Amino acid sequence: MKASAWRATALAWGLGIVYAQDCASSTGYVIASPGDADALAGCVTVNGSISVRFTDNPGRWSQATVDLGDMETLIGSLVIYPAHQHDKTTVTASSLEVITGEVTIQSSDLRNTVDEVEVSLPALTNVQDSFAITGGIARLVVDAEAVQAEKLFRVWDTEIEELLVAGVDAVEGDLAIDNNGDLRSLELDVATAGGALHIQQNSRLTAVSLDNLRRVEGDLTVYQNGALEELALPALEFADTISFTSNGPDPSVSFPKLAALGAFNTTAASTFEDVGEVDFASLEHVQGGLSFKSTSLNRLTLPSLGRLNGSITLEDNADLTALVLPSLEQIGDIFISSNDGLQNIYANELTRAGTVSIRGRGLANVEFFKLEEVTGDFRVTGIDSMDCTWFDEHVRPVVRGIFLCTGSYEEPAEERRPTPMDEVIGSDDADPSSDETATGRPENSSGPVDTPTGSSGGLSTGAQAGIGVGVGLVVLLALAALFVCLRRRRAPPAKDALPIEDSSSAEVFDGRHPVKMGTETTIRAVPAEKDDKTPRLSLLNFGLSAGGYKIERPE
Repeated sequence: MKASAWRATALAWGLGIVYAQDCASSTGYVIASPGDADALAGCVTVNGSISVRFTDNPGRWSQATVDLGDMETLIGSLVIYPAHQHDKTTVTASSLEVITGEVTIQSSDLRNTVDEVEVSLPALTNVQDSFAITGGIARLVVDAEAVQAEKLFRVWDTEIEELLVAGVDAVEGDLAIDNNGDLRSLELDVATAGGALHIQQNSRLTAVSLDNLRRVEGDLTVYQNGALEELALPALEFADTISFTSNGPDPSVSFPKLAALGAFNTTAASTFEDVGEVDFASLEHVQGGLSFKSTSLNRLTLPSLGRLNGSITLEDNADLTALVLPSLEQIGDIFISSNDGLQNIYANELTRAGTVSIRGRGLANVEFFKLEEVTGDFRVTGIDSMDCTWFDEHVRPVVRGIFLCTGSYEEPAEERRPTPMDEVIGSDDADPSSDETATGRPENSSGPVDTPTGSSGGLSTGAQAGIGVGVGLVVLLALAALFVCLRRRRAPPAKDALPIEDSSSAEVFDGRHPVKMGTETTIRAVPAEKDDKTPRLSLLNFGLSAGGYKIERPE
């Protein structure tokens, strides 16, 4: 309890003694008809709970309106029961500053709906117990300036379509908006939640306005709001964990000022499922983990994240093409699997990791250029042309557990280098429908995907060298054939065939008996003469003397 609340409580008890004879009741006060509130006239401090019961005798009220007068402190609870017979129910306490008990607004009629309830508490600053709203109420407005609720604030099982709670500045306990089947819009002024924040099972909720919310000390859960397509918390700076699951189709989630997730002892993961867009522009530190499952994200970029003490999990994100972590230096574990479109992973500031497990049927490029220590296993599996040579040389020595890289072990044509982040992040704005993939190669290309790191796809260095040699031999053979033809034309016809040993004029190439190349041509090896030179084979000597062997045409 804050100092101001203690002072208010002490003042309340002191004044309660002074006015005990007129403004105190051990059983509390029941206001069931218009005149019943007169008993509290002139009471600055009321010692005893107040129950405003419009339901007991609804016919007695020409207008369902109660004014609690000059009361400043209520030592007890304030409970309001509106009746469906009244178009509008209004309760006003213009001077009330402190309520030491609960505030409850409840419709107990299970078959009828209360049209509208307005509670005006412009001076209220402190509710030392829970603030609860429930029952068949269609519209509710709570007007206050800067209320601190020290325990639970909850709105549940109502028929409210538009919920506006102005002036509830802080909730020290949990804040819950749940099971409101007709709720379409939610607007709260709350800036801090000392416990958890739950917005769940509001099937028609489409708009959430929590523009002042800065801190959630517990878990922030947004669950089963089937029509919710957007959640923007523009001022949120901290939450212990965030869980956003089972909401509308491909909703967008925006936390532009969120700097940290998780207290010092947090081990749980923040989970995002079925989302279409996320914005974590300022997120720097995550004490627990991060999980993205079954999303329609095209790219996941966490531009400011420097440290993640838990694990990051990416699973079943069919449209995801790239994971971009340009500032990440330390991480607990990495688990990435079943993301069929994932091609590129960038984390070039990462120096230390626990277990690394990455599998992708389209994965072409993984960049960890500063990785210095892996305390667990390192397993990376990508397409056949994904470069493993760099990992084998630089990462294998720093892995304490098992090292496994499945891809290509052919030396790339060029030395691998990190992709400039301005190119990577700049490509986030590219048209996702374009044929250009995250690696810059058309998706329908028949060859391996080229990566922007200099690791070569396509033909290997050995294959390229082989092609070069083959082309050179073809050229040399063509020149040799041309030389022989020219020699034939210039040479005079021979009267008699020379012995085959004189290979410079062997009849195999004399032009009078054309040689039929193919199965009818034989190459016969015969012993060399003593004076012949050291045996040496040369493609350019085909049909001539071949060192220790001689080639003759069959008879």
